[in-house]
Parts: sequence; C-alpha cells; structure tokens
Amino acid sequence: MTARMRPTIAAILIATTMMAGLALRATPLAADDRNFVEVEAFNNEGAKLVLGHFTVSEVGKPQQKVGVVAIAAPNHNSFAFDYDEWREFIALTDKAVGSTSYRIVGFMVETGTTDKSELEVSGGPDVNLMIVSPKAGMARYFMDKADVPRFQKGLRQVGDYLAK
Repeated sequence: MTARMRPTIAAILIATTMMAGLALRATPLAADDRNFVEVEAFNNEGAKLVLGHFTVSEVGKPQQKVGVVAIAAPNHNSFAFDYDEWREFIALTDKAVGSTSYRIVGFMVETGTTDKSELEVSGGPDVNLMIVSPKAGMARYFMDKADVPRFQKGLRQVGDYLAK
C-alpha cells in the first residue's frame, strides 16, 4: 500500500464506522483517523484489504475499542467489530482456511449502525471476504494462500487489542 493510499483508507475506515455510530448517538464522539492503527495490509490483483483497530471516546462513557476489516475492490467498504464479534470472525476465517473445497463458511451482519454491512467469509483454494452494504455497495478480497499466516496473525493481534 502506498503512503498516499494509507491516509485515504484510514479516513474511509473511520468515516464509515464513525458516521454510522453518529447516526445512533445523541452525545458527541471524539475520534479521528489519527486514532486508527493499521495492523496488517494486503494487496492482491489491485484489491486491498486492511485489518486494524481504533478507540471511540464518547463523552461521559468508557472508551470503546473497535476492530475493523476494510476492503477496497471494486468499492471501499468496511466492517466494524466489538471483541465478541471479532472472535466470531476469527472462527469463520479459521473454518475458511481449513476448507478443502470452495464453500461459504458463514455470514455476519454489522451491528450498531444504520448502514448494516453484511460480511461473507468463504474458503477453498484461498480465503475470500466480501462486504456488502446498501450505501457503499460490494467490496471483495481474494486472499492468496501465501498471505493466510500473516492474515491469521493480524486477526489475533487485533483480537488481543480488543480484549485488553
């Protein structure tokens, strides 16, 4: 990922997730893209996948940690997770990695937003992720098998952050 693309994807991640959260909250939020931490990034055939996290500070409430998967191909789309949802995502991706033939291993529906994205995880010769939302459309990433160990490591690093 180029240095020029990194702020753009981080801004998209934060804006997508935070704008959805603003629609549901009456109190002000204090978060910006400087808060986003990119844990791993992948590129494959012009598509990009980013794993990361950020913290939301809501006035008068405890901070909330958020895990994020973002895909740019063909559209930019992201999916936000709390800790329990992230653990569910890891379980789905583990099933996809273990799949010997192409199959959809599961779906998730984003919570805490008015633009509910759906995440599809499939496996087979590689791991495939697709995020679809009414506003942002569809984004799909086909992961090269060689990237799977780094992907799994990144998933666990984000999970460790969310668990703290």
